[in-house]
Amino acid sequence: ALIFVDAVTDVESQIAKDFIVNFQKNFGRKPDYYESVAFETSKLLRDIIEQEGLSTRSELKEALQKLQSYPGIMGTIGINEVGDIERPLNSMRLDKGKIISIKK
Repeated sequence: ALIFVDAVTDVESQIAKDFIVNFQKNFGRKPDYYESVAFETSKLLRDIIEQEGLSTRSELKEALQKLQSYPGIMGTIGINEVGDIERPLNSMRLDKGKIISIKK
């Protein structure tokens, strides 16, 4: 089996389950990685804009720079001091064509 790490950490959360169910209902299949990232990014931006009442790009930039712990569909998201996204890494293994999370 191949062992690797990835930032996808919380696909068992309720928000992830709801996203998958709604996606399958609308498109007849499970979402792929990129569709999940697009949804998560759009939801994060919408939530920050609505919660903070933001109206300019500079306000959005400042709010994103302060982001510490956002519950995304693939795990918790934070932004570090240089503006990079940070999230916990998860150990996984590829076994007979299936990706399996290695529990700590």
